[in-house]
Amino acid sequence: MYDVLYTKVTIIYSPYGILFRFISFCCTASALIAIIFIDMDTYRAIDIYITYILMISAIVVEIYAFILILFSDWTRLVLTKLSSGCCHFPGRRRWSESMAQYNLISSCLRNVQSICNGIHNLPWIGELVDKYHYLSRKDVDDALQDIIFKQLREKSDEIKDDRFSIKSCKKLLAHRGDNVLEKRYNLPDISSWSINDVDFDHSLLLWHIATDLCYDSDRHDKTVDPESVDPKCRISKYLSDYMLYLLVFCPSMLQEGIAEIRYRDTLAECKRFFPEEKIRCWKFVLKRKNSIEKTEACKKLLGVKFGDEQEHIKGDKSQSVLFYGCRLAKQLQDLETQAALTRKQKWEMISEVWVEMLTYAANKCRWKEHGQQLRRGGELLTHVRLLMVHLGLSEQYRIQKQFISEKLDRNIQCCSWLRAPYNMLCRLLRIPCCPCYQFYQCLCCCCECLRCRCCKNSDSHASKV
Repeated sequence: MYDVLYTKVTIIYSPYGILFRFISFCCTASALIAIIFIDMDTYRAIDIYITYILMISAIVVEIYAFILILFSDWTRLVLTKLSSGCCHFPGRRRWSESMAQYNLISSCLRNVQSICNGIHNLPWIGELVDKYHYLSRKDVDDALQDIIFKQLREKSDEIKDDRFSIKSCKKLLAHRGDNVLEKRYNLPDISSWSINDVDFDHSLLLWHIATDLCYDSDRHDKTVDPESVDPKCRISKYLSDYMLYLLVFCPSMLQEGIAEIRYRDTLAECKRFFPEEKIRCWKFVLKRKNSIEKTEACKKLLGVKFGDEQEHIKGDKSQSVLFYGCRLAKQLQDLETQAALTRKQKWEMISEVWVEMLTYAANKCRWKEHGQQLRRGGELLTHVRLLMVHLGLSEQYRIQKQFISEKLDRNIQCCSWLRAPYNMLCRLLRIPCCPCYQFYQCLCCCCECLRCRCCKNSDSHASKV
């Protein structure tokens, strides 16, 4: 569907498109052959080399495009139709059932230098290499799928009783973690300054930093067995890194704003906060080392006292949220003592906040972006969006339902005065009453007949009348 709406695939796979591509390839190949046999002694060597490079590159591009067309889904579809069911292609799963992971603090600690320092020092290429170097992937296991489905099912059940209510649906889909904090755990203070009063990308960065600090602190707690860590802790960590990946690598799928500026300022401040240690080329080849250990870095951030000193380091024009994330992490850690929450309940709350953020981002993402991702198997965000629509958690679905309901209610209200006369007439004529209220629309609004359209025996009714 995305190819049909937003690409030229209908032209490329048409007979005319294939013919034009064949003619283009033949012309390019003929030009290259002609250049080979033409006497080019009068031209400079550099001009001849450039001509050969351009012609060979054009042929390589044509061959590459032909290979892509040959192994595309559209070719499989055409061959399947032509084979009339005799040729079956093995199914190929697009979604790898995994999600990308990107961590802010880890990217600051790994002071990676490329083997070729010249490439690393380029303004854009070096930054791009560093970003993709820190990417990893985690499987979307059954536990993560269950918690997402459970929360979506609860949201669907909440609006099931309130039939066709677009207002309640919009209100429910607008929650991005505040509903969990305020209604379930009675934490309006944390919800206010970390979610409600800030933009979504601001809130995402705050909770990413706080989740990472809490995760590392609890995982290295000597009083707790590492094997007994709650699965919600791991799920929260994975969702946190996945949402930051979307913010950095797929910003078009999230809300528009100053997310890129805020992320860069936070990253720059994080790098300034930790001491840098140069890594020579041969050390990088033999063993990748962090400038400082992740655990020590998290302890150092948790030990920061939020105040005027941090504001001075940050500056007035900076959009960094590093120290605000540290402040949120401290408040979450203090919940085990001040709010009488167990560690399991704390991570259950954090995981629910991240799932609500995930559903909020999935709902706000445009369908064009979802369709583009489905070409490559789809992001987890896209699959969550499709599941939401399946469960009725969609504004478009509710608008259509509400429109139908309001139209029927309007027809019934404008013709409700006919109910008693109609029933009396049916008793006098000894004919059965219509089992539904569509006759109101037929009689008063459409002026077509006296009976409901659902009555199939109209001839017998007419004969009795």
